[in-house]
Amino acid sequence: MLKGVESFYARHHRVTYAPDVLPACVHLAERYLTDRFFPDKAIDLLDESAACVNARRHSHDRMERLTTFELAINAAIETKHQAVNEGRLDAATQATHEAEKLVREYESLKSSYEAERAKETPTVTVVDVAEVVSRITGVPRMAALATERERLSTFEAKLSECIIGQSKGMKEIADVICRSRLGLGDPVRPKACLLLVGPSGTGKTETARVIARELFGRDDALLKLDMSEFSEHHTMSKLVGSPAGYVGYRDATKLTDRIRKRPQCVVLFDEFEKAHPDVQNLLLQIMEDGTLSDGTGRPVSFRHTYILLTSNVGSETLGMKTLGFGDETRDFSTGIREELKQRFRPELLNRLDRIVVFQPLAMDSMRVILRRGLNDILERVEDVQRVACNASDEVLEWLLAQPLPPEEGARAVRRLLEREVTAVISKLLSEKPQKKKLHLTVTGVGLRIV
Repeated sequence: MLKGVESFYARHHRVTYAPDVLPACVHLAERYLTDRFFPDKAIDLLDESAACVNARRHSHDRMERLTTFELAINAAIETKHQAVNEGRLDAATQATHEAEKLVREYESLKSSYEAERAKETPTVTVVDVAEVVSRITGVPRMAALATERERLSTFEAKLSECIIGQSKGMKEIADVICRSRLGLGDPVRPKACLLLVGPSGTGKTETARVIARELFGRDDALLKLDMSEFSEHHTMSKLVGSPAGYVGYRDATKLTDRIRKRPQCVVLFDEFEKAHPDVQNLLLQIMEDGTLSDGTGRPVSFRHTYILLTSNVGSETLGMKTLGFGDETRDFSTGIREELKQRFRPELLNRLDRIVVFQPLAMDSMRVILRRGLNDILERVEDVQRVACNASDEVLEWLLAQPLPPEEGARAVRRLLEREVTAVISKLLSEKPQKKKLHLTVTGVGLRIV
């Protein structure tokens, strides 16, 4: 069908299409425009990409010159009308001649521009189609152009770089996502259904953010739902909408409406164990059939979404089995799975592609996280306050020596930096606003800025 209409759009827009444009229209439309249907969405990409290329042919300087002539012509005509109304016939005649002269120059200039355009026949490429897809869906152009194998070859490394101390879990997540992105998964079910379980502060929520950013190139591709808001039965209406005749019917929902508008996303059900059992049952249909009906009865497709669940189930057991942060890595998967069987229904656990256990952070991982957090604070001071800021090597060791509750994970590091570093810097800057250079060092009583 695209080959049949290709010549029509080429003549209409005065362009030519590269040989790989038609397959790209079909592929990108199928992947990103999931809320529309073939052949309409593929033909729209063919049409709009040619229109964008044609619009770029208009030189900005040329259009400004034509606009200037149009304004001058309108001003001369207005002057003629005003002179006629005032009875100044000589001025009216002069304005008429001036307007006619401007019109002739305008037509001549426009004709020359159109003749030059007729000689040029631009070519529509795959990049132009990707730009149209990016404008419609918000997916970056380079993300739409990159092949799956190129992007997935470094996916595990990027996950491990952002999430510290969870290399085994990142490998399991990368395996599931790579399999689905290459089209080897069930086409009816969501792309991936993962349960991330482990102690607080080990990077479960941050993992969802990284996945959304790496897969879709934007942070708003993550739809985060805090399950503590859905601990009651009636809160189901916030997700799928109220049925007809009830308050809130046809109101916007937090889940189905957003998925209908942006089906390409990562859905995070944070702290899933806090949700009402009926709310948990909604996921059974989503994870099995890839669809969910909203309050009005309209089906919503979840086949292009990535479902992530996070839970702290079993974190008490992990805390008892681990003394401090330790340097030894131990596998607690068996204990976690037994705890999960007691808290969640087996039909829910059986629908998961993988249960990923996040281990307690070791001291080496805490050191890396602490160093990153300290560098982020120093860079933020330089960017926001325009103050050169650095720290000695002893500062990191002093911060590591401070008590860090193991059950709090990386959040304990964040609070430590806020209390010992950010508070000291902000106090000094408020007392000495003229200071342009800061050096953080360790003294006998704690941290000091010189």
